[in-house]
Amino acid sequence: MAEGSVIDAIIESLGKFMKSKESKIGIGGFAGIVVVMCLLFYYQVHSVEVAAASSGGGGGGIGKNRMNITKSIVKDEMVEETKSYDCEYEFNGTYQYATQVVFTLTWIDEPDMTPPGAGVLRKCTNQPDTFVLEVTSPSGKNLSSGPVSNTHGSPGNITLKFNFSEEELSSKPALGNWSITIKCTDAGDQTFPYAPLSYVDSGNKVSLDVAITYYSNE
Repeated sequence: MAEGSVIDAIIESLGKFMKSKESKIGIGGFAGIVVVMCLLFYYQVHSVEVAAASSGGGGGGIGKNRMNITKSIVKDEMVEETKSYDCEYEFNGTYQYATQVVFTLTWIDEPDMTPPGAGVLRKCTNQPDTFVLEVTSPSGKNLSSGPVSNTHGSPGNITLKFNFSEEELSSKPALGNWSITIKCTDAGDQTFPYAPLSYVDSGNKVSLDVAITYYSNE
C-alpha cells in the first residue's frame, strides 16, 4: 500500500473511532491520539521532502556548477564573394541552462602578392576581406555583426555574444537549433599600385567556434 494510502486509512479509522460509543476516553487517551496525529503529520511532511530531494538530483533543476566549453561549428569553409553559407547548430539538454553563448568567426586573408615576372615596384596590395555574421537563437533572439573587415595583413574575426539572465533560464532559451548565416560581402582583390588593374579574389575560408557558459548538475 502507498504511503499516502496508509496515512489516509489511519486517519479515517481514528475519525470513525472518535464518532463511536467506544470513543469515550480519558484525558490520557486523548493526549495519546494527539501525539499519534503529530507523528503522522511529521512522517508525511518528511516523506514529501525526501521525494522532492530525490527528484531534484541528476538532470533536474538548473544546477549549481558553472561550466565552460568551446566547440567547433565550421572549419575552413570556403565562402565565395557575395554568397552566403547557412547552417544550424543544435544545443542539446546539456546546454539548456546556458547563461552566455559566444560565436566567433575567423579568417586569414592572403598576403600581398607579386605577379610572376614583375619587379618589386609592381607588387600588388591585397585588399581586406569583409564578412557578416548573423545568428538567431532558438528563442528568436537575433544578432548581426554588420560588415566587418580585417586589417590589411592581419587575420579577421567577428564576435557575437548572447547573454541570458537568471530569470530567462526557466524557459531554456538556448535549447534547440541555432540558425547561422556567414556572408562574404567583399573578398578583397589584389590591386596594382600604378594601374587600375587587379587580380580577382573569389572568396575566403572561414572557421566558426562557439563558447558556452552554462549551469550543470555534473
